[in-house]
Amino acid sequence: MNPKLIIGLLVLAVLTVIPTIVDGQRRFRWGQDTETLDFVKKLNGIPKKFGDWECTSESELSPTSLQLLTPFNSITRTYFNQREKINVNLFVLLGPTGPTAVHTPDICFDSREYKKIGNRKAISVDMDSNSGEKSDSKFFRTEFKSRNIEEQGLKSIYGWRTSDGPWLAAEQPRWSFADNRYLFKLQATARFPSVETMKDSRVLENFVAEVERNLEQTVFRSSPNP
Repeated sequence: MNPKLIIGLLVLAVLTVIPTIVDGQRRFRWGQDTETLDFVKKLNGIPKKFGDWECTSESELSPTSLQLLTPFNSITRTYFNQREKINVNLFVLLGPTGPTAVHTPDICFDSREYKKIGNRKAISVDMDSNSGEKSDSKFFRTEFKSRNIEEQGLKSIYGWRTSDGPWLAAEQPRWSFADNRYLFKLQATARFPSVETMKDSRVLENFVAEVERNLEQTVFRSSPNP
C-alpha cells in the first residue's frame, strides 16, 4: 500500500477518533464517575420547605428538553411564599458542560409573549454564611414585560457553578467552564402583576439566596474536588 495513503488514513483516524472519545467522556457516554453519581443523589435532597417557602408542585423535563440538555439529574419545582403571596419556579440542573451552559432564559421568554427590558445584569443576592461573610456568587438577572395591555412583569435569575466554586454570571459559560466535565445551573423565575411591582420587589433575589444557602448545605458541603 502507498505509504502516503497509510499516513493519510492514520491522520484521518486520529482526527476522527480522538474528538469522539473526548466528547463521549464529557457527555459520560460510557458511564458516570462516582463523584457525579454522588451529586446526582444529593440534588434530590433540596428541601421542599424552607423559610417562608413551600413547594406546591413538581414536574419532569419534557422529552424535548431531556434530549437537548441530556441531564444527569434536575429539579423543577414551584414554590409559594405565603407571606408575599407569590409563586417562584425553580430549576436546578446537573449535566454535561456544553448543553448545560448554552441555554438561557433570554431564549425562552423573549418571544411573542414577553419582551426583554434592557440587558441582563450580573448581581449578588447577598447570601450571608454562618460566619457572617457575604457570598462571592454572582447571578444574571433578566427582566421582561408582557406584550399584552396589562404589561405584567417577569424576572429571571440564573447562574452556573462547578462542584467547588461560587455561582458565576459567566458571559461565555461554555468557554468559562470548558475544562469541567459537568456543570450545575440554577434558574429561578417569578411573574409580577406589573413592571413597577417587579422593579420594587426583591422577593426573587431573597429566594435565590435561600436556595443557594440550602444547596451549600445539602449538595456541596464536604463534596470532593473535581
